Amino acid sequence: MLAVFRKMAKGFIAKILLGLLVASFALWGIGDIFQNRGAAGAAIAQVDGKDISMNELSQLIALLQRNYPQITPDVASNPQFKLEALNNLINSRLIQADAKTMGLDFSQSTLATMIHDDEAFKAADGSFDRTRFLQVLQQNNLNEQTYLQRLRDDTGATMIEETLRLGFAPSSQMLSLAYAINNESREAKLVFVSKDDLAPIAAPKESELKALYKHHAPRFTAPEYRTLRYIAFSPDDAWTLLKLDPKESELKALYDERKDSFVTPETRNLQQMLFEDESSAKKIHEKLKGGMDWNDLPGGLATSLNDVTRTTLPTKASDAVFALEPKQFSAPIKTAFGWNMFYVVSIASPKTLGFDEAKKRLLADYKSEHMEAKVAELANQLEDALAAGESLKSALKTLGLDSLTIHTTDALSPEGIRKDGKPAEASALLAAVIKEGFTLEEDETSSLLLTPDNDYYLVQMVDVTPSRLKTMKEVSAALHALYTTQATEKALKEKADSVAKLLKESENPIAVAEKEKLTLHASGKLKRIHDTVQNNEVLKNKILTSGFVMELFRLKLHEVTTPYPLPSGDYAVGILTDIHPAPAPSEDGLRELDVKASQEMGYDILYHYFNDLKVRHKVEIYSERLLAETAQDDTAQ
Repeated sequence: MLAVFRKMAKGFIAKILLGLLVASFALWGIGDIFQNRGAAGAAIAQVDGKDISMNELSQLIALLQRNYPQITPDVASNPQFKLEALNNLINSRLIQADAKTMGLDFSQSTLATMIHDDEAFKAADGSFDRTRFLQVLQQNNLNEQTYLQRLRDDTGATMIEETLRLGFAPSSQMLSLAYAINNESREAKLVFVSKDDLAPIAAPKESELKALYKHHAPRFTAPEYRTLRYIAFSPDDAWTLLKLDPKESELKALYDERKDSFVTPETRNLQQMLFEDESSAKKIHEKLKGGMDWNDLPGGLATSLNDVTRTTLPTKASDAVFALEPKQFSAPIKTAFGWNMFYVVSIASPKTLGFDEAKKRLLADYKSEHMEAKVAELANQLEDALAAGESLKSALKTLGLDSLTIHTTDALSPEGIRKDGKPAEASALLAAVIKEGFTLEEDETSSLLLTPDNDYYLVQMVDVTPSRLKTMKEVSAALHALYTTQATEKALKEKADSVAKLLKESENPIAVAEKEKLTLHASGKLKRIHDTVQNNEVLKNKILTSGFVMELFRLKLHEVTTPYPLPSGDYAVGILTDIHPAPAPSEDGLRELDVKASQEMGYDILYHYFNDLKVRHKVEIYSERLLAETAQDDTAQ
């Protein structure tokens, strides 16, 4: 089912916003999303009374960002994107609930077979590799029991989804009709009406310029400009300047409090044998008890498991294995994957990092935990000093931050343009400063804020130049240019309308065009999906809009289109000259169309299936909470 999502991800941003399925998630890197259902924090949705938390949604979005570079931070923070990602979590819950309702359950032996057959867990020789299996589980913070339950849930949901998505196909009549429509082509003679076909535009009258000036007053209004003062610093800068590192005694107390986290647990280097049945396991066990050395057993029976901790193995197996001494072997043990025997090659005792070894990590943890509070304290002190009438320079000196540079901008518009019309040097910091600066009153100072790059900044509004309507003399050149542009566009449309009218009213539009010495261009064969004439030196690859092409497919032979404006600024008028029915379809062509149509039908069926599930199950979405959480995230960033 993950493959379905990957396929959809090619047009991902468009399709996920349609509420399509992220499906029942494959467990490699995705199953862990569901481990902490009911995590702390207000629920942002419920399915049959069971919470979906913001933490689950955040984990899903983080996972998608790791796997799909199309999901940029801007996309991931979009409230609509978050709402649709939440909808996908809800869909996953619904399809798993429906699988249970249908009684889709799988025995331990069936699940074990599926795992043994999974290519992800096979060694180079094609056999099941338990070491690889355990490594994957460990990487995803899963034990065997949790994985089996996830696999059971996912398999039932996958069966339903695959049946719905792939169980329907269009009829042969529908395919033939679609093929005929998609592959019909048409040719036309095209007349292009351009500015070169127009007479020179007469000079405007003063009254016309005044009317244009009045009508377009906002265009000729100079924006408000503001001069801003600001400081910026990173959290690490503040930490260093304010000498906020903890005392040695504080770090030692933190070390004592978290000593358990600096302990590396005992690990064992094991060898394991996996048997199909108990009798096979007992035969080998009897040979070992009779004095045969483990290393003398037939080759290929044992696989190595390196650095195994107690939590890596199933409980029953771990209790037995961790009671053994080096060079000892276990009795046969039954797990979900069959009968096992283990042999302890070596034991690595638990290790504890000393204070000096752990000091760097302790300092990083301390800084991470206290940074926000320390900077908040700094922000309050800075605001208090400024509110008391201190200048920014004086307040920084009082707080020990006088080494920070105070920057002053040129007078800038809200878009970052100087009065001379040139843009200021672009940066994320300056953009944030300008945005905040235009919310301030004169001489007002902002709070301490965060840039998109998580640096802190503070802005003061120094000076403001109000917006004003420029005089007609100041904008004379722009007024004349605007008048010429509008007059040209009007004349061009009138010319195109007259050409189209002339051709439409004639019985032989080609002959009339030739008589009027209108240049005719061959379109070449066009299909409904075409919106440009490719590789045509005469047309210079002019883009023919989709509306123009579609009108050609509505006409009868020798009929004329309405004039269509092109992106180039020209107008196009078309005379339909040839209709070419679709050729007989090849087997490959029909097969390709069949696959595409089946996929689209499948996604459509899935859409309606989930809508029905939402009617049959109680689904609540707390969009206000989601938006509130999103706003908090944006503020934090």
